[in-house]
Amino acid sequence: MISLLYGGSGTSESYKRYIICKEFGWDYHTYMNQPVKFIEEILIIMNQEAQKNQSETERAQKKHG
Repeated sequence: MISLLYGGSGTSESYKRYIICKEFGWDYHTYMNQPVKFIEEILIIMNQEAQKNQSETERAQKKHG
């Protein structure tokens, strides 16, 4: 689920653009003026953060539940 949101193989370019613009408050032109490598790095980091948060949530649920 997380990789689907933040750069998984089934995610459209439009959705990736939407997620990044929403996260950073960018408009279309700001997004398009970024180097592709930078956008790829952002997606990787967002995915890593989401995975970390999911792992922490799962650990907390096991601990309390």
